[in-house]
Amino acid sequence: MGDGGSNAFLRNLSQKKYAWMQSTAPPPEPAPSKQPEKRPVDDPARSLKKPRHTISRRSTDESPKTSDKGSPARKLHSRTPSPVLDEMPSTVKQPRFKYTTFPVKGFNILPTRNVTSGFDRTDTSYFPGNKAGAEEIAPNPEDEWHDTIVIHPGSRNLRIGRSSEAFPRTVPHVIARRMKGVAPPPVAAVDVAETAAAVAQHSDDESPLSSPEEDDDDAPARAAVDAHSLGYNRDEALREIKNELKLRMKAAKRRAVPNAESQVVGFNTQAYQETIPDHNDPYKVEWTEIDKTEEPPEYVVGDKALNLPIADNPEYRLMYPWKYGTLNSQDYESVEAVLGDLQAIWTETIRSELDIEEKTFENYNAVLVIPDLFARRYTCELLTMLLRFMKFRGALVQQESACAAFGAGVSSACVVDIGSQKTSVACIEDGVCFNDSRMMIATGGDDITKTFTSFLLANRFPYSDINLTRAYDWRLAQELKEKWCTMNEADISVQVYDFFVRVPRQPTKKFQCKVYDEVFLAPLCLVYPAILNAKEKTEHTKIWSSTNVIDDIADEAHAIQGTIPTVWQPQRSQLEPPFTPAYNTTPNNSTPQPPAIPERSNMYDVYPIDVAIAESIRSAAGSSDDRLKRFFTNIILVGGGGMISNFNRVLEDRILSTVIARSSAIERVEVLPAPRELDPRLLMWKGGSVLSKLDIAKEMWIGQEEWDLVGARCLRDRALFV
Repeated sequence: MGDGGSNAFLRNLSQKKYAWMQSTAPPPEPAPSKQPEKRPVDDPARSLKKPRHTISRRSTDESPKTSDKGSPARKLHSRTPSPVLDEMPSTVKQPRFKYTTFPVKGFNILPTRNVTSGFDRTDTSYFPGNKAGAEEIAPNPEDEWHDTIVIHPGSRNLRIGRSSEAFPRTVPHVIARRMKGVAPPPVAAVDVAETAAAVAQHSDDESPLSSPEEDDDDAPARAAVDAHSLGYNRDEALREIKNELKLRMKAAKRRAVPNAESQVVGFNTQAYQETIPDHNDPYKVEWTEIDKTEEPPEYVVGDKALNLPIADNPEYRLMYPWKYGTLNSQDYESVEAVLGDLQAIWTETIRSELDIEEKTFENYNAVLVIPDLFARRYTCELLTMLLRFMKFRGALVQQESACAAFGAGVSSACVVDIGSQKTSVACIEDGVCFNDSRMMIATGGDDITKTFTSFLLANRFPYSDINLTRAYDWRLAQELKEKWCTMNEADISVQVYDFFVRVPRQPTKKFQCKVYDEVFLAPLCLVYPAILNAKEKTEHTKIWSSTNVIDDIADEAHAIQGTIPTVWQPQRSQLEPPFTPAYNTTPNNSTPQPPAIPERSNMYDVYPIDVAIAESIRSAAGSSDDRLKRFFTNIILVGGGGMISNFNRVLEDRILSTVIARSSAIERVEVLPAPRELDPRLLMWKGGSVLSKLDIAKEMWIGQEEWDLVGARCLRDRALFV
């Protein structure tokens, strides 16, 4: 069968499966009921093969006259065509089935590799639709990539822009949706209060920093660190964090300020505050106003959502559809609700920031940058949203680590991305990610913000009414962390800062505050994660992925394992080695049964970042010492969570003290900043922009036609990570 005939046969297969009922060809003669005569062995007719009966459209004159017109087979062929098949429309609109992946009319595509005649000669899979590199789904070369939109979603921010631009637009990845009959969640910050109480109690017992002359002999030496040697007690973690600062101050030959903590607490208790009129506030916030006289909007997105006073508009609720590096399964009831909010945010952002109307999306291509450890089903859902519902001409998907390597202009590196709510580690060589080296931890810059706020409250922070569940208070804490936090030993001293509190319907207030060692201790929560509240990262998590239904044979292994991408590893399991039960045999059958594989061991709720980097490099290096040393000296730090002064130097010392680095005789570790003075927060978006301009990207575009017909199998042929 030729290629042209094969494609025509596949396109019309579902429509022609009832063609035998409409054919006018005579049926084969029914076999006689009696047994046929046995031919002798030397009969020449026995060596002739009986030709197969083929159905063809012949005229009634050519039909044999001896056929039995009254036979049941003749009546079956003379039956009129079914009116249901003739009157079935080509497309059926199903508004209630939006974002669903199963075809409403039935799955009418057969495995094409079993139909084509060249299956035994090639491994290539042929499927209908646009071919790889087709001009119909590729960007127009005359537009110079003005028609390509790069989308990098994050837990807190969405970075989106044209591929022809130097920098993207950064907008908050949040939506304020009007809820009907749903009460907003209770406002509380239990984890911050508990940490603050523990810090205050620990500070009463001992001073965080003492004079170097007093305890030169008592200071504990730094020991090798691995995941099994770390305890998960909050008091012990506080003690380890303060010992870390004590050791670094001693190594830098810096003297501690005597009675520093009492000075800070005494000043903050009687802190000066001042009320500033609105006309004297240059950074006054323009709060979003909802017109009560008209029909209120269903939702607002971005900065308008953050500036919406929720107390005055209780019917609205702030929702973050992206959480901990994946779709938010804690605050949403279904994956369709998450996709609906994602489409609303992305569409409104493209319209307002890029001046592109939704009806013209069919003239644009989209590049989607996804996390390294991302559920395959969620990738398919996002592609379905981009192609089928947002109507983009073509879409391209790539992982964050590979995009970071493209943006940095390196071919081999260990990429460490510290985002707002997750930290991912992956090793890249020649632009390809090592699957075993990928690790994801549900900690990031937001945990530093919460820890820093806890330390401030323990030292009598003047603005004691701060509540991180309110959008304006969270914005204040984030701003103070970016301005005050440092890991430079020379900056550890009692300092006075001014900050401004802007609350809706109230004038701006100016406060003064003293800080000391909390600016250094807070970022160490990534190294000592026991101080964090790991329970909040897994509670109320829902299971959306089905373990029984798969879209591609490549998903069968994931379905058997029962992997739940949205559920992180329990906190206690990090101290235990991954357990894989051996093959066992049933008493009735000696065939070994496959073991019940636990959850993926490279996704955690909390985990020391230095140990995670060392384990990722060891997994990628294998038995190659050269590759091991090369990765240890080429660690690229990206993301906004690591933008703290001297954080890369502290991370180098921590990685060098791990068991893996010491046992491998690693003498040097280098954590490199973003090259060419690029913003590390924009490096992955920049890599997606660079990837869209390469020649290899021409064969990676996926169009709506082949995606609707084939689905997830397109990723195997047109993606670099599947």
